[in-house]
Amino acid sequence: MTTPRSEVALLAGAAGAIYLFHELLYKDGFLRRWLEDWMDPWIPVGTISELHLSPVKSMRAHLVPTAHCSAWGLQVGEMIDRHLIVIENDTGKFMAAKYQPKLVRILPTIENGVLTLESVDNVLDPIHVSISDAVAQNKQRKTELYTKGQQISGLDMGAEIGDWISKIVYDEPGKCRLLYHIVGKHTNEREMQVDTTWCPGSEGRAEPDKPIFGDENTYMLMSEGSLADLNSRFSFDGCEPYSARQFRPTILITGCVPYEEDKWRRVKIGRECEFLNVKPCTRCVLVLVDPEKGTKAENNEPLKTLRAYRSAPAKDRAQYGYSPFFGIHLGVDRTGNVNVGDTVYAKYKKNYDESYFDECRRETKA
Repeated sequence: MTTPRSEVALLAGAAGAIYLFHELLYKDGFLRRWLEDWMDPWIPVGTISELHLSPVKSMRAHLVPTAHCSAWGLQVGEMIDRHLIVIENDTGKFMAAKYQPKLVRILPTIENGVLTLESVDNVLDPIHVSISDAVAQNKQRKTELYTKGQQISGLDMGAEIGDWISKIVYDEPGKCRLLYHIVGKHTNEREMQVDTTWCPGSEGRAEPDKPIFGDENTYMLMSEGSLADLNSRFSFDGCEPYSARQFRPTILITGCVPYEEDKWRRVKIGRECEFLNVKPCTRCVLVLVDPEKGTKAENNEPLKTLRAYRSAPAKDRAQYGYSPFFGIHLGVDRTGNVNVGDTVYAKYKKNYDESYFDECRRETKA
């Protein structure tokens, strides 16, 4: 018995309708993505000029030519961005360069299962520690970052490397420990920080990023244009202008006008990676630390100047205080690889307030 052609056509039509409905409903469906990109096209805004990977929070970053973007941050081989942290041995409190500037003069590397710390100033000989040995000893400790109650744990890498760091920072042993976080094995109660007012539409993500030991989020993007504008406000008298290292970005781009990144709702890099602009990067006293000298500026610059023209208006002071905005935090929406030289695309916010910082500028002039 054969099925009438009309029934075949009806079944085919129903199957097509179901597929079409699924494609439109599923956020990663090809048809839905094509339709969204057709209605709201990606606009080329620049190219990646630098990728900064910091395996240990507050220590010196590696400039890498290529990296994988995961939900935990940039990853190159065995190194994941900020998946190690220095803590106080006695209290378990985390240590950051804003309090201990000498940390920025230590370069960490992980290769073939060995963690190496190197003093950029050659204060001490490099130290090498086997990660498998630390895993075998399984001495775990917890620390708490800026959000109260969000605990995160890691392997204590041992007294030898802790003493090495202590001698760099304090000139005596016994004060520091280094924790190594293994994704999926150790406790991570932290959540990505999102400001839906800053970028409507960034809420409701099924799988938000899980920052490890980074301050707030997994990715921070800033532009060379914004950095150049900041540097133009100073007279360096023969000294080097501020470098991107001073502001510890993950992704540095070139080719866009200053502060254009504030206006982006979504960011796409190359053909693979997509991000959401989830929050402005608010700056603290860490930007006072010179990454080349490991010292802290006594004149409160460049933070003082940034506050004069990049602080939030009064209506947002309860949330941000006087911390100036410089760069944007991103949450990865589609993982993949990125490379220096990749084209950066953006979709712009629908109702960006061009006068957002005007109040700050008027207060400064007054």
